[in-house]
Amino acid sequence: MKFTINVQALGLLSADDLQKTIESALTRVGFSVSDEAAPAAPKPLTRLERLREARGGQFVWATIHDSVGQRNPARYLSIDTTAWIDASDIAGADKVSLDAALSTSTLGVGELCAQAFNAGHTAVNVLVGDDLQVYDMGMGLAAGLGVAFRGPDGRAFIPVGQTIPLVQSVGLNPVLFRKGAPKLTILSETLPTLTGHTGVLERRGDLNAPLRDALETNIRHVHAALKQQGHKLGREPGSGAGMGLGAIAKAFLNAQVRDWGRIRADLDARTVDTPKLTVDSLVVTLPNADRADALSRLNELLRPYNATHLWVVTNTPIESVNDGVQKRATVVVPCVEGEGDLARKLDNLLGLVKAYTK
Repeated sequence: MKFTINVQALGLLSADDLQKTIESALTRVGFSVSDEAAPAAPKPLTRLERLREARGGQFVWATIHDSVGQRNPARYLSIDTTAWIDASDIAGADKVSLDAALSTSTLGVGELCAQAFNAGHTAVNVLVGDDLQVYDMGMGLAAGLGVAFRGPDGRAFIPVGQTIPLVQSVGLNPVLFRKGAPKLTILSETLPTLTGHTGVLERRGDLNAPLRDALETNIRHVHAALKQQGHKLGREPGSGAGMGLGAIAKAFLNAQVRDWGRIRADLDARTVDTPKLTVDSLVVTLPNADRADALSRLNELLRPYNATHLWVVTNTPIESVNDGVQKRATVVVPCVEGEGDLARKLDNLLGLVKAYTK
């Protein structure tokens, strides 16, 4: 039996941690681990790549802060005088675990917007998909464009989800409010409002109670700041885009918030006739496998492969895993946020597989 491992970060475990843990468990029970890298699955085009296929343009690279504050390269798509940025390229669910979502920032998105404006673009369109997973309500984006959020000591700082209640005052960058200023537009996959459980939060079935409570607290705190700017949460379509990013962008950056509209077909376009890799046993990770959309997310992971057997590593207790996932997968392995927990489960499980396949 040959295992093909294709995993992403899961909870507090990085993809490298998971890869090493699974390979080590396979070795301990007698499977051989080859140094030869498995053939890479063909990657589907990103949203910006699909937009370039449809509309042309070229990618421009810049160095910005990623969601955890590390300096890394990122790109935007330049089409004539308009720059297109996908916020999920910097802070999407595939890069930020749900457990870390309150300690991360959209600062890099704002920095990339600033780079595009400084390069001479008269408009910047930021795509905000439902897969954005940074809950700083877009304050990092605003900070990257010159908005100063100050704490109780009067000093400016970059708020993340868990420090938003410390914001005491907001200093606007007046440039984007001048007549004829470059235009920032937030293009949202959906246009939710932002009114706690009665609005955007009710659409997120994956949020645990502490995270939901923290977001409710942040919404109330930001609501007070936005009222001073003449905005009312819940009455403006798009204010809930990016879990509050739309509201911040409108109030503090003079941005427009619209849905994907006429570019929706370009963003939904998929590559066709992509050859699939035929593998024996495929190991993938699937966070929150109890969610209603778990099977569709799993099918998307499997799209590049023809796999005889499927193994799913998840952070969801086995009894709560989506029925469709359990029927699709040969085995579902729950992971409890630690290498040791996962290693013990894999040792027991793979030992049985080894005995069965002799």
